[in-house]
Amino acid sequence: MRYDKYSIELNIVKSIIGSFCGESLLKLSLNVITMDIINGIKEYCPNIFFLHILIVSPEPFRDPIIPLICDLSSLKILHIQTKSFIFDSGTLAKVLGDFLTFVEYLFFDFFIDLLSFQYFTKNCKANLKKWIVIPNDNSLRKDYLSCVNNYQKVHNSLKVLGINKLLTFGWTSEEIEIVDLLKNQGVEVVASEELKYLFDF
Repeated sequence: MRYDKYSIELNIVKSIIGSFCGESLLKLSLNVITMDIINGIKEYCPNIFFLHILIVSPEPFRDPIIPLICDLSSLKILHIQTKSFIFDSGTLAKVLGDFLTFVEYLFFDFFIDLLSFQYFTKNCKANLKKWIVIPNDNSLRKDYLSCVNNYQKVHNSLKVLGINKLLTFGWTSEEIEIVDLLKNQGVEVVASEELKYLFDF
């Protein structure tokens, strides 16, 4: 099911979710995110396992919307897009690092700075299995890979890491060493395009 600001009035979304979806709702795509909508999903849709959200304004950070999403215990696949020119997406990564618990497949569909990415990998409690990351600085990709390697040492859950296709070419010797370390821990590093089908709505 897909909801956006052009197709439906916000004040009836929660009622529709409760009345017509309920336990049968498994996949949902939103580009309007409010506390009422997320509370409606939590209350009426205990089996939802796939959520795609497009964040187009800073509002989700003014209320505990992201922590509430992270608290959906049935949610296993999370695809988050942002209009990165509107706000600092690093804040989003840090909030996810603090609260994400149940998700197994994660797509960071936004550029994320290294410090925020480090924070996420150090604090995230979720045992991710498949993960797409978009670094915002090609010159620091070794450091991003190191963060993932450190995450895997703690969680030992990751099976596939997808990164921007352009970043999979021309590995340096240091980067190849980290990729090999990931492989030795059971992680396959692929171009993100190879994983995107998992996050298609």
